[in-house]
Amino acid sequence: QDPKTWGNGLLSVFQVLTWIEDRADKGGLGSTNYHLFRHHILDRGGPAITATGRALALLALATKGQTRAVRKALAGTPDVAGSGGIPAVHAWAFDQGAGTPADHLLVNFSGSTLQFDTASLGVTDGTPYRRASAPLSTATTDPGETEGAVASPLPLPPYSITVLRGRETAPAATPGEATGLRVVRFDAATGRMTIEYQPGCGAYAHTIAFGELTRVNVRDANWSGRECAIGRSGMYAWDTSSLPASLFFVVVARDAAAEGSYGTNSAGGERPPVSAPTACDLPQDLSRRCDTR
Repeated sequence: QDPKTWGNGLLSVFQVLTWIEDRADKGGLGSTNYHLFRHHILDRGGPAITATGRALALLALATKGQTRAVRKALAGTPDVAGSGGIPAVHAWAFDQGAGTPADHLLVNFSGSTLQFDTASLGVTDGTPYRRASAPLSTATTDPGETEGAVASPLPLPPYSITVLRGRETAPAATPGEATGLRVVRFDAATGRMTIEYQPGCGAYAHTIAFGELTRVNVRDANWSGRECAIGRSGMYAWDTSSLPASLFFVVVARDAAAEGSYGTNSAGGERPPVSAPTACDLPQDLSRRCDTR
């Protein structure tokens, strides 16, 4: 196996995980894997990371600073499948003891896309992850990483390493307020309105809460509906052709579990959330706002 390939990286990770599993004392995980990672970065005198180095970098990320390793079983994927008695997927939790935040390492050694229920690991939707995957033999240069947020069931691409970053979300902050809302374009013929806004901190997406302007009073916005899933890019083209001509609206930040502030009214109090059922309701949680911590 070429020492720079992704396949060699997966093999190296497998060997390290086997070593971890066979040890009675599993301390010092992070420092050991960091030195392996550094070895491959500096291999043959170059600063450029290889595919093998990327694999070990993800292993180092999951274990850095942690002192305990726990092998985990997965639900919804053939964890016991594979060849020669080797499971198709290895799943590990790395932490500093029971009750402390954990990062999870998931390695799919198979050539198939597999998926599993993240609740089997105690991982909540919205947990950020970092991932790399590549063909075994052809990727001799760094395949790079992709980032995302967990939404169960979570797919694991072929020959992939995924790190679920539980330490980044514990304790979890709740979303802040989306600000700077303004209309940048309106087409009266089609009713299409383009808005800009500053995404709320901690937001994985946003919605628009709207109501008729004539029904707004000092303390109650009298919301009549919601535009779901407008993303987090800071810009959205909104079709208002079926809505009242006179609108009051705000952009609301949300994560996987809750939504944030609707802003304050003219009396200085928090605007109430949408109460009428919509297709994308979440409870509001202002208890640990990331913009006031």
